Amino acid sequence: IVGYSQDSDRVSNLASVCPVIFFLVAALACLTTMTRMVEEQRTQIGSLKALGFSRLAISKKYIAYAFSASLIGGILGLLIGCTLIPAVIANAFNIMYAIPALEFKPQPGLYVGAVLAAVACTTGAALWACLSTLMDTPANLMRPRAPKAGKRVFLEYVRPLWKRLTFTWKVTMRNLFRYQRRFWMTVIGIGGCTALIVTGFGLHESIFSILNQQFDHVFLYDAILGLDKKAGEDKLEAVDDYLAGSPWVEDHLLTNQTLLEASTGGLAQDAYLFVVDDQERFRQFIQLGHRTDGQPVALSGDGVVVTEKLSELLEVSVGDTVTLNNDGRRVEARVADITENYAYHYIYLSAECYQALFGEAAEHNAMLLRYAEGTGEAESDTVSNHLMALDGVASYSYIATLRDNFTDSMEAIDYAVVIIITAAAALAFVVLYNLTNINITERTRELATLKVLGFYDKETTAYVYRENMFLTLFGIALGLVLGGEDAYAVDLAVCRLMGMPAMRVPYLAAAHARGLCEAALDEALLRGDTQAAAPVADYKLPAGFADISFADKAPRALRWAVPGVEKWLAPRPKIHRSKCIGCGKCAEICPGHTITVENGKAHIVPRACIRCFCCHEMCPAKAIDVKRAGIFNL
Repeated sequence: IVGYSQDSDRVSNLASVCPVIFFLVAALACLTTMTRMVEEQRTQIGSLKALGFSRLAISKKYIAYAFSASLIGGILGLLIGCTLIPAVIANAFNIMYAIPALEFKPQPGLYVGAVLAAVACTTGAALWACLSTLMDTPANLMRPRAPKAGKRVFLEYVRPLWKRLTFTWKVTMRNLFRYQRRFWMTVIGIGGCTALIVTGFGLHESIFSILNQQFDHVFLYDAILGLDKKAGEDKLEAVDDYLAGSPWVEDHLLTNQTLLEASTGGLAQDAYLFVVDDQERFRQFIQLGHRTDGQPVALSGDGVVVTEKLSELLEVSVGDTVTLNNDGRRVEARVADITENYAYHYIYLSAECYQALFGEAAEHNAMLLRYAEGTGEAESDTVSNHLMALDGVASYSYIATLRDNFTDSMEAIDYAVVIIITAAAALAFVVLYNLTNINITERTRELATLKVLGFYDKETTAYVYRENMFLTLFGIALGLVLGGEDAYAVDLAVCRLMGMPAMRVPYLAAAHARGLCEAALDEALLRGDTQAAAPVADYKLPAGFADISFADKAPRALRWAVPGVEKWLAPRPKIHRSKCIGCGKCAEICPGHTITVENGKAHIVPRACIRCFCCHEMCPAKAIDVKRAGIFNL
C-alpha cells in the first residue's frame, strides 16, 4: 500500500504541472493555425466586406469552424485521455502491484471545464484573427498584404560583426527582426515544447538515478532477514552460527524493523521504524547523513531521526513532535534530526529512546546482511535456501531484487514520460508547420522575385529554412533554461556569467539558508563547453544593483536602524474585514502559514509574513490589498 501510494503520487505530481505548459503551447498552436487560415482567405474576406457583409457575418464562418473543430477535438481528447491513457498507466502499475480492474468514474465538472477551455482558446484565437484582419479596408484586403518596411537592426551597429556577414545572412537577420510576431511565436512555442521534452527526459533520468543513491550510498547492506518472533534463542544462535561461518557473508547485524503510522496535525504516513542498538556497527549497513552538507547524523536518546521526504509530507522540522502509532500504541516523539533518503519512508531511533517511548525493550525481528565483494545472485540464492530451511527465519529479501522491483514500479513513470515527449514533439511540429506556412504565404512575391533574379531552388529554400533554423535553435536554448533540472543551478550560472555575487540575490540567499542550493555555482555541474560559462570580463551591472541593500550605504552609526526602516517601508498585505468572506483560500496557499481564519475572518500575523503577496493574488473576494507606507502617498 505504501509503495502504491508513493508511485501514484509521482504520476499525480506530473498531472499537476505538465498540463499547464501543454495548454499554453496548444493555445499558441491554435492561434497560429487560425491566423494562417484567415490570412489564406484575405482576398475573399475583402470581397465580402466590399459587398456589404458585416464583420459579424464574415467572422461567423471562421468562428463556427473553430468552435466545431475544437468541440470535436475536445470530445475525442476526452475519450482518449479518460480511457486509453489511464489504461496504459494502470497496466504499468499491474506489473508491480495486484490491483483490481480499472473503474472509470465520470467527473462531469472536469470534463466540461477541459472542453470549454479548448473551445474558448480556439474560438478566441479565431475571433482575434478575424477582427485584426477586418480592421483593414476592403481595398487593402483584396490586395496582397504589403511587405513590412525594412529597418536597421541592432547588429548593424556592431560594425566588426556586420561587415563579416554575407549578404544572405544580413537579409536573414533583417527578416528575423522585421517579422517580430512570428519571431516570438516561434521562440515561445519551440521553447515550451523543448522544456516539456527536457522535463520528460529529466524526469526519467532523475527518478532512476535515485536508485543509485538509495541502494549504493544510503543502504549499504545486501539482504535483510525477517526473524520468527516465536523462535527461541537456540534457533537464532543457529542462524548466527551459519552466517558467521558463511564465506559469502562479511557481516550481519540484529535489529528491529516495524511498519507503523507516523502522524502530526492531521497528516499521516506509513513508515518503517528501525531500532538501533550499536550506532557504530549500524553505520556499516545504513548510512545516515544530511543531503546538503554530507554531515553524518547521530542518534540521540531523546529523539528520532526521520527521512527527508517524510518530514516534508508531515510538515515537521527538527524540534517538532510526531505521533507514532505501533499496533494501537501511540507515543509522542521529538524529531531530533532529518536524514537523507530517496525510497520509502523510515524513522530511526536508538534502543534507549525506544525503551523510553514504549516502556519496553525492542525485540529483534530482523537481521541485516552485508556480503563480501564479488558475491552474486547465485551465492545469494544459496544463502537464502539454507537460511529459509532454518526454523528461526521467516523471510529473506535480497536488496538487488528489491532494486529491480523498484525499477519495475517506475515503468508507470516511463509511460507518462513517453506521453509527454510524444505530445510535445507533435506540438512542436504543428507550431513550426503553421508558422512556416504563414511565412511563405506572406512572402510569396518576395520569393518569386528571388527566383526571377536567378536564385536556384536550393538557395531559395535555404533562404526560408535559415530563418526557421535560427528561430528553432533560439527557442531550444530558451526551452533548455525553462526545462533545467535545477532552477537554482541555472540562476547561479547566470550570476556567475554576470559577475554578480549570488548571495546578493534575495531568493538565492534564502534558498542557501534553507540548504536548497550552494552559495556559488559548483563547476563540477557544468557540462559541454565550460568556457562558455566563464564570467564575462567587461559585463557592467546596472547602477541599481548596489541598492538591493541599503545597510552598507548608511552612516555606520545608523546602520543598526536600516533593517527596521526597510521593513517599515516595505509593502505588506492588508485584509479588509468588511470584504472578507472567510473562505480560507489565503490561509490555504500561504507558504509561511501566517494566516488564520478566526470568527469567519482572515487574520495575518505581521511579524511572520514573508510578503510574497500570494494571498493578494488568490483572494476570490478581492479583500486583500497591498498596503504601502504613508510616505509613498505624499
